[in-house]
Amino acid sequence: PQTKQEDSLSASSFLLVCDPRQCLFCIDDEGLPLAQRMFCYSRVAKMMDHIEDEHLRRFAPDTTSPCPHPTCRKEGVPLDGVLHFKRHAQDVHSIKLR
Repeated sequence: PQTKQEDSLSASSFLLVCDPRQCLFCIDDEGLPLAQRMFCYSRVAKMMDHIEDEHLRRFAPDTTSPCPHPTCRKEGVPLDGVLHFKRHAQDVHSIKLR
């Protein structure tokens, strides 16, 4: 069950510039509790491992897909492949990926 705080979340509830240890995919996962969505890994390398192991392996290198951040997804920001996603994550969200 979600809390009242979670029920009132919208795309604007999440800062566009994220903590560099956060996972953009988990931020957008409405099936996760708020604490897990906002979770920051202890080190950037751990976050990078998580994104590579849990999320990016599902993407074909040249597949166009929306940015998973709630604000970008709402605005329909298209990303042309994994490299474009990685550049966008760093330039817009301050999340550096390998």
